[in-house]
Amino acid sequence: MTSTLWPASREFHRLLLAATTSRFGSGFFNISVTWLLYERTHSVILLGALWGSYMAVGGLFQVGVTRYRLERRRPMVWLAVAAGIVLLAPSLAASLEIFRVWELWPVFVMVGLVIRPLNAGVQSLVPNYVEPDLRRSANALLVGATEAAAVVGPVVAGIVIARGGPLGGLEIDAVGVLTTAVILATLPRVPQPAIGLGPGHAAIIAAGARRIWRHRVVRRVVALAVVAEFTDSAYAVLSVPLVILVLHQTPAGLGLLEGALSAGMVIGSGVVRHIPRNILISTRWWTVGFFCALYAILTTVPSLSWMIPIQGAAGVTLAIFQVESQTRLQALVDGDVLGTLLMWQEGLSRGGAKSLGSIGVALLAVQAGIPGAFVLFGILGALVSLWPALGLRRLDCQAQNLST
Repeated sequence: MTSTLWPASREFHRLLLAATTSRFGSGFFNISVTWLLYERTHSVILLGALWGSYMAVGGLFQVGVTRYRLERRRPMVWLAVAAGIVLLAPSLAASLEIFRVWELWPVFVMVGLVIRPLNAGVQSLVPNYVEPDLRRSANALLVGATEAAAVVGPVVAGIVIARGGPLGGLEIDAVGVLTTAVILATLPRVPQPAIGLGPGHAAIIAAGARRIWRHRVVRRVVALAVVAEFTDSAYAVLSVPLVILVLHQTPAGLGLLEGALSAGMVIGSGVVRHIPRNILISTRWWTVGFFCALYAILTTVPSLSWMIPIQGAAGVTLAIFQVESQTRLQALVDGDVLGTLLMWQEGLSRGGAKSLGSIGVALLAVQAGIPGAFVLFGILGALVSLWPALGLRRLDCQAQNLST
């Protein structure tokens, strides 16, 4: 491998292009499915059930079924192809005049089965193509580029869906995922020991779980990821009702809100490389608490124009946490366990916390209203994040004292 990240690391930049293409299409998927379901049912409970099942099934599949070989290139290609085919199913059913809104469940769940491990696989491939001293920059580029695509994706999706309907958005996402498969197929194969299902597979899964439970830093980093995803479930489930009932906006308004979050993540992933090291170490683990606090005040402002900068600020804090947490885990965990550890993190945070949070926030919104649900989830997340953040800050201080 080379000593510079840009432009000599061609393999990493192909990986970057694949992740960016997939993320652009994801903006169409999220808005299309949630808008289509709420438009036809007007049920917050069904939105919560949809997101809960999507996250739960995807998380269980990652931890319990996916092989460590997912860190290789070929399984990721097939996952992307499978996602593309599933995404085309609603349009095919509509063309045959047999589409019903309940059919969104298998589509949503099947995409969850393949997209969640695919995203974790992309992250776990970074060490294969990037030298250790360049991984912070690589992770920042990965987060920044994918979120730049996510800035454009939802905005374009909102316009497309407002004019052409949600099914067209799913078709565009399918094209993006299939393009991702083609790009991943061009990556060189990285020699790795063959590991199949059976005792060896179970041992690797168990090793990932033990690393989370026993390692003080890893356990707290994963805990912060769980808190962030739990709090974010409020936006995932309630964003469409928020835009329709509270803001009285079209899908274009929803696209602007989602784009603002991603724009903030682009800024955050860019500035994290330029923050002085001592300041970054002092503040990086508090970013999840700030993210939760910003969600607590999101619905207390009077209009969309006020919500957009709050969403942007939330994106900045989330991006800094993602870059720092990925870099920390890559430095602490051996390569043979990294892929499984990242899948455990995805499974616990999205498959566990976000699935339960999706159902819980839907039930809470029925009782407390949409703004009240945002406020309560944000406050709860900010308070819970204090425990792992304080622990990580203390461990960072101990490491600094030992090095001086």
